[in-house]
Amino acid sequence: MAAMFGVVAGLTAGCGSGGSETGETGAGAPGQAGPGARPVITPPEELVSEENSGDLPEATARVGLDCQREVGKRGSGLAARMDQVANSSSSTNSQKAVALVCGAAVAANEGRDKEALARIDKAKTYLSDAPSSIQRPLMAFSASVEVKSAAAEGQNERAEAALQDLAELGYERNDFLKIACSVAADPAGLPECATVAPSGGETETPPDEPETPETTAPETPTGEVSETDDGATQSPDEGTTEEPETEAPVSPDGNGDDGPAPAES
Repeated sequence: MAAMFGVVAGLTAGCGSGGSETGETGAGAPGQAGPGARPVITPPEELVSEENSGDLPEATARVGLDCQREVGKRGSGLAARMDQVANSSSSTNSQKAVALVCGAAVAANEGRDKEALARIDKAKTYLSDAPSSIQRPLMAFSASVEVKSAAAEGQNERAEAALQDLAELGYERNDFLKIACSVAADPAGLPECATVAPSGGETETPPDEPETPETTAPETPTGEVSETDDGATQSPDEGTTEEPETEAPVSPDGNGDDGPAPAES
């Protein structure tokens, strides 16, 4: 399977088609999506090498490079540039294919999923004209947008079909299923979502239970009546005080009498 170039970043449990704006990210680099943010769709792998070493015409290569560098960024003006290419009568079919898929990704990242799907529908009329060096990654890019936007719009059958397309292209189905499950308008319509863990999520270990402090019997307050071993009660003031016994000093002769022994005559 080809190395993932940057499918999605910051999967969360947001759903529906009205999500928040995406986090900024360079092409292929994971973005930092905050709570409630939507997945950031970028090409699953490189569309065009920086050196353009394949059979790609220079004009199409420029569109592809612009897309993969800017598609995850906000405020880059990428959507307008892609529209210009897609609507130009001088653009080739391969340029239009790249521009339409890239514009669809921008729309999907901004939560405009109906628009994204419409662009994908139009792009499909040109995908077969894309040169071989870009066709597979471009088709995968298109399908990944379709998975996300179709799920967000509740078009689960379309999302399933796009997942199947990705699997047939050699990509890991579950990587893209996580995208669908994270935004699905109807998760119950995607039964596999019940068994798919969120992307990049780690299960936290539950915190240790606090230790229960040892319980000691309370001391009897001064002045209160306490119970003796034989069942009788006595107050602290009534206890019997015993004088300590003192032993008589032992005399040197062992008699035990006080004072020194008399001197012998």
